[in-house]
Amino acid sequence: MNESIETVLNSFLMEMYKWEDNANKHIDAGTDIPNEILKQTLKEIYDKYLTDKPRKMGKLECMTVNYPPTFNPNNEKIVEIEEKGSSITVKSDVLYAGMEAQRLYKFKKQAGLWKLDNVKEFDSYDGKWYSIHI
Repeated sequence: MNESIETVLNSFLMEMYKWEDNANKHIDAGTDIPNEILKQTLKEIYDKYLTDKPRKMGKLECMTVNYPPTFNPNNEKIVEIEEKGSSITVKSDVLYAGMEAQRLYKFKKQAGLWKLDNVKEFDSYDGKWYSIHI
C-alpha cells in the first residue's frame, strides 16, 4: 500500500510541477496562457488527485502560479508514511526556493482511490504547521 501512495504523491507532484512550470515559461516569454486553459488543465489534475471539497484559497479559485513551482518531485524526499484508519499521512523533506522545509501530505480514500486532502508545511520560526493552498 505504501508503494502506491508514493506513486500517487509523486505523480501529483510531477503533474503540478509541469502545470506551473509550463505557465511560468509562457509568462517569461510574454505569451500568457488564457485563464480558461490554465483552469481546465488544473481542474483535470484536481479531479484525478484531490479529494472533492471546496478549496476557497486554492490555485483553481485564485489562479495563482508560483515561481519556483510550489511542487517539484525532484526537490522532495519522502521520510515517513503513517497510516491511521482511512487516511495516510506522508512526511517529506523539501527544498523550496533554496530553503529546506518539511511537508505533510494527508490522503483519504474516496471511491476506492487515495486522494490528497490537504498539505501542510512546517514553519521552523514559530514551530507550527501551516496549510499550503492547493
